Amino acid sequence: MFIGSYPFIVYFSTEKEGWVGTKDGLLYTQNGGKSWESRHVSGEGQYVSEYWFYDNQDIRAGFAYGNKYKSHDGGNTWQYDGGMNDF
Repeated sequence: MFIGSYPFIVYFSTEKEGWVGTKDGLLYTQNGGKSWESRHVSGEGQYVSEYWFYDNQDIRAGFAYGNKYKSHDGGNTWQYDGGMNDF
């Protein structure tokens, strides 16, 4: 299951828990990829161009036009985190 585009980042923190990032959003699995759930990055209407995984909960997403968002709960919720030049 992909969100209509190819994956450009795959990150597994354990054998079972992982994420796949596409330009359209983020997918999450807890069972080694048997099933996936969407962890949509909120509100940009732009393509996601980068993901950064600091641990299982702390994720950043960068958008094509320079804005970035952060999540501290594994991608369940997202908050605006400034522009790409603020990294």
